[in-house]
Amino acid sequence: MEYWIADVKNQKVIAYDLGDDFGENMDLMIYGMDGEVPVGIYDGECKIDFEEIVNSVVNI
Repeated sequence: MEYWIADVKNQKVIAYDLGDDFGENMDLMIYGMDGEVPVGIYDGECKIDFEEIVNSVVNI
């Protein structure tokens, strides 16, 4: 199970991977919003491009 926090003010994405044991061996990754963030449920093959999202929101 993954849990993400998008911190727009600090331009960071914080991703918690709770694993199969729901947090006993949790992994934490911090990404910038200037590129792609891999989605854990697809073994990193699927990625979300936060730079594209931030640029589209800024232009609204």
